[in-house]
Amino acid sequence: MTHVILCTDIGTTSLKTALFNPEAKILSYVKQYYENPAEPDWQKSFAETAKKIFANNKNDFSLDAISICGNGPTLASGNFKLMWNRYFPHSNNEYKGKSIFLPQILNFKEIYPASFKTSAYIYPCPEYLCHLLTGNSFVALNEKRFSCAYWTKEELAEYNIPEYKLPPYILSTDEYGTVSEETAKKFCIPKEVLSKNGTKVFCNGSDFASFLTGTNILEPGRSANRTGTSEGINLCTDKPLCAPGIRTLPSICENCFNASVLIPESGSVMAAYKETNFPDLSYEQVISLSLQNKKSEGYKIIAKTFKKEKAAIKKLNSVAKKAGCKPVTSLVISGPHTRFPEALQLKANILELPLEIPECTITELSGTFCNAMAGLKKTASIAEAAQKFIRTDRIITPE
Repeated sequence: MTHVILCTDIGTTSLKTALFNPEAKILSYVKQYYENPAEPDWQKSFAETAKKIFANNKNDFSLDAISICGNGPTLASGNFKLMWNRYFPHSNNEYKGKSIFLPQILNFKEIYPASFKTSAYIYPCPEYLCHLLTGNSFVALNEKRFSCAYWTKEELAEYNIPEYKLPPYILSTDEYGTVSEETAKKFCIPKEVLSKNGTKVFCNGSDFASFLTGTNILEPGRSANRTGTSEGINLCTDKPLCAPGIRTLPSICENCFNASVLIPESGSVMAAYKETNFPDLSYEQVISLSLQNKKSEGYKIIAKTFKKEKAAIKKLNSVAKKAGCKPVTSLVISGPHTRFPEALQLKANILELPLEIPECTITELSGTFCNAMAGLKKTASIAEAAQKFIRTDRIITPE
């Protein structure tokens, strides 16, 4: 009998689920695209992934926990979903505070007043799926300082948002609840795999916090590059960095912060180039072809992105050094770009930095696993879990 943890990342266009053993090895992985990304059915997608994962293994596992993270500031209630990428007036104009979620809550209230009024609770998307699994209602913070990115009592009062519409806070390592046999059936989880001690549910909150854990950039000077449609350079610091173009948020570790420089639309530019010029080739084939010809438009797009990353690192390092913080000296790479060794070598050459490639490159899932291990008291903290379970697969050095 193998004890396992089921980890899920609720994305914008798909839901990813992996089954981990206690040593953080992925035993099974499924990516499920939504039928309608504008109105995703997270319960159905989660059930589809669970069904596939447990299809041939239901008698071999004890499911100790389910751990979930997701995108934000997506909101959900019993009768409504409002995706993070739907922009409305409050997102850009009226709200001037620090919260990421409050502008979207204001949008919800103003544009869909009937749904707002009849909703018992309004949840971030991972909390909503945890609610469906357990029947309980909470909002999970990876660290208490994250409340400013969600909402505070003072701001709720200022913007006339009833506090009773929002679930109370817990920490992400607190148990959200357990899964009953009846609920397990709805989610295509075989009753045979449910733990005899109760299958616990943990909410790891935002996929960003899961990324920080899954790359183990939880000590000052540790840094990572989250790749994808857009990306960013992230640096863990022991002081908040304040400068134009740098966004500073709490780290999940007390007394640490995460400073980041965002690089919007970096991956989407390459995706558009592929669809326009090579619609019948895979993304991998287009990257390979582009790197073979330095004069090609594809090569220029790739190199330009890496040069933007270098500029972002230069900006971070300049501000960090002035503040007396450790600068970026190496970079953990997360996400889909880890599939392209030739591109990674070019990246290392342009950045003039060593690149660390983790064993699990879907770092949101490995970070969510670490949160569950801390919640199950297998480690003393999320940081200890990351130190123990986030392993480097290889290091690419500049040539």
